[in-house]
Amino acid sequence: MIKQQFVAALNSGDGALPGSETFDYVALFLNKIVPDEENARFFPTVIIDDELAKQFSTRKITKPTLVRIANAEKKVIVGKGVFVNCMEYGKPEWSEINRTIQTIVTLAQSIELSELIQPPTVYPIEDGRYKILTGHRRFFAMVYSQGISQAAKIKVYNKPPLLKRIKQFQENANREELSQSGKLEAFIAATRELETLEDAQKLVGRTKMSVRESVGVLGISAGAYDNYNVLTRYQEVIKAYKSGAMIPFVKMKKLVLDVEKNYRTETNKTRFNIDDKRAIGKRIESLINGKQKRKESTGAVNYVIKNITRQETMKKLLTTNFTEMDIGIDWDNVDWSSKPQVEEILVKVIDHLESD
Repeated sequence: MIKQQFVAALNSGDGALPGSETFDYVALFLNKIVPDEENARFFPTVIIDDELAKQFSTRKITKPTLVRIANAEKKVIVGKGVFVNCMEYGKPEWSEINRTIQTIVTLAQSIELSELIQPPTVYPIEDGRYKILTGHRRFFAMVYSQGISQAAKIKVYNKPPLLKRIKQFQENANREELSQSGKLEAFIAATRELETLEDAQKLVGRTKMSVRESVGVLGISAGAYDNYNVLTRYQEVIKAYKSGAMIPFVKMKKLVLDVEKNYRTETNKTRFNIDDKRAIGKRIESLINGKQKRKESTGAVNYVIKNITRQETMKKLLTTNFTEMDIGIDWDNVDWSSKPQVEEILVKVIDHLESD
């Protein structure tokens, strides 16, 4: 079905590349917006109305009652001032969602202090509703901060975009707050969509896209494209990030390539079959678990922060999501275990805030 849509768009001259659809900024009630279950940002949610959220916030109903009313077993309840993680406790998904909830609550607090610069992006579906294309975290933060009965400025496409997954990846690839596993899953979805587009181009007589063209469509550098390709070869890598691994992409890529190189030397193989990849995946998993155990045994780190001369700088430092600021930092490749690198980043952020 998607391939036929691409073929029709290519034949009509509309163009199937991202950015061809028109959009406008419109005030929409948040209760008219629904998440996209296939988006890397998505986690299973139940959005409750403001009255039910108020009853829970004021302790007029208990958590078990709320879960029963909302039918939210193994889901996450979101409402005005309410976030309840009903996933199975102790599972990797519960921990990952809990970390995501914390970042969304922080974002909601930031929204309350200042206007949201980049609103969520949606497109129309049936019954006068709209589905989120990009901005799931921002949407959940708005619901948490304002409730669903309020209206907000939203970026609205006039029709469903053809390349939804590529658009989502374009926006999310450079966002630090998206989990590493989420970025890898978004890349997989985007490349699958890109492959479908290439198939459609062949059907209309166009040549296959070069790697350079593919990189351009995805909106990332050639180096980042290579990183993503290596890291998505093995599900063990995504599984590790879902379980809370804090290994930068560059270091993880080196780990994967080293394991492949050693396996190739041991077996004298130049190509890997399914069994080979399974064996390599187990080695990768073992090494990652070893790294995590060593990292967990380290003690607390005391960071040195340069002097801050203005109160306004301190306020911005504590209330601004500076990972979205263009200050020359490659957030994907930050080694958070490196004290000197983190301190250098703090200096850059403070210098940027002091110069405003």
